[in-house]
Amino acid sequence: MPINSTRGAASAKAFGFTAGSDPFIIATGGTVTTSGDYRIHTFTTSSTFVVSKPTTKAAAGFGVRYLVVAAGGSGQGSTPTTRGGSSSWNSIPATGGGYGGNYNALGSSGGSGGGSGGEGPGSGPGGSGNAGGYSPPEGFPGGTGGGSGGSRKPGAGGGASQAAAGGGATPGGDGVASDINGTSTYYAGGGGGGSHGPGFGQPDAGQGGLGGGGKGNLPEPQVAGTDGLGGGGGGSSGTAGGGGGGLRTITTYTTDVPSATYPVTVGTDANNGGDGVVILAYKYK
Repeated sequence: MPINSTRGAASAKAFGFTAGSDPFIIATGGTVTTSGDYRIHTFTTSSTFVVSKPTTKAAAGFGVRYLVVAAGGSGQGSTPTTRGGSSSWNSIPATGGGYGGNYNALGSSGGSGGGSGGEGPGSGPGGSGNAGGYSPPEGFPGGTGGGSGGSRKPGAGGGASQAAAGGGATPGGDGVASDINGTSTYYAGGGGGGSHGPGFGQPDAGQGGLGGGGKGNLPEPQVAGTDGLGGGGGGSSGTAGGGGGGLRTITTYTTDVPSATYPVTVGTDANNGGDGVVILAYKYK
């Protein structure tokens, strides 16, 4: 959680700043909230972040902290099955989550990969994660599918912090927890793989990973990924879950942002993957 503090004008002077030359950023855009000494701009739709007064002390902790989360991929069984839309801010992109494979199709690559189906050509590794090739990685692979017929075991979607396990009604990979908005919250979890249910001797469908991943189908209906968290969608009966959206973040308040208008792109998904989010925060008092 951002560190709460009582520093104000007096503390600014203690750092050697005088009235009229304080180190604090002034900016607009998104939904603005505060937590302690920090101002938070949350974007759930594409817009702009406008900096009218920059800081000259970014390295001292007066810069911007960011969280960029792309949309999760669709779980198979939804139509159309799509990779999630990418998000970006200040030339920092995150790749949309891969979609889950149908019963005989491989999962797609993405920020995190979608799980693979369980039969024929789909019996193979899930889609690869970290499609943007970033370090640290923006996400992890989807789960491997296997089996055949009513006993096929589709994979779940990967998450931003871990790969999904193998097929067989397994949960999606967990996302990453961030306290950038003042409360520790998980983002970009993978969707669970679907199940054929007890009638085929299969366990219940996989749960979604922490961070908005949707549960797979049976005994309850498949669940969509959570908007604003970038979760992957759950798979339908016997089909795979979608990957969580790619996640890029910095946990320190040190990013230098000059005065300018910065486009903010928030990824969306055409079906049951969760839309992404961009959150920017900085010290304002």
